[in-house]
Amino acid sequence: LFFQIILGGWTSANYASLACPDFPLCRGEWWPQADYREALNFFHGILTGETGILSAEAQVAVHWLHRVGAVLTLIVLGGVALCAASASYPKPVRRGALWLGLGLVIQFGLGIAVVKLALPLWIAVAHTAFAALLMLPLIAISFYSRYGYQAPRKEAPAVEAVSVPAERVVEKDY
Repeated sequence: LFFQIILGGWTSANYASLACPDFPLCRGEWWPQADYREALNFFHGILTGETGILSAEAQVAVHWLHRVGAVLTLIVLGGVALCAASASYPKPVRRGALWLGLGLVIQFGLGIAVVKLALPLWIAVAHTAFAALLMLPLIAISFYSRYGYQAPRKEAPAVEAVSVPAERVVEKDY
């Protein structure tokens, strides 16, 4: 997930979000012609001094790699969610699995909506926010599956004090 978030940031930073205007294909192809070498050259601006955006072919490559990474992330994290939803795990782990699965569906849907609706700002922001929020159920699953969960103890009901008249208290009662 961390690398997919980085790749999403790279896609956004290079204005590659609309490099593939169709879905599920990219420019009518399953594996589009693109400049994958330039797309993954993170030091291009540092080495050449050029600070412009990537070429159109490199933008297509960045966008397509982000899509492929999204599918791989969906498969891997979907598997994690399915495993964590098993009855053999404590309830907080299963709850984290539910939230992870729901977050994956929302995130994948937002990613598709960004492309299909030509990048509305609010959807792009929501897509970025949900990417970060997906870390929370993963952290919960990791923590509770490793350290377990102890439900809070229920306190015994409070005992009401009974007042006894002073004349009834005698030494022999003790």
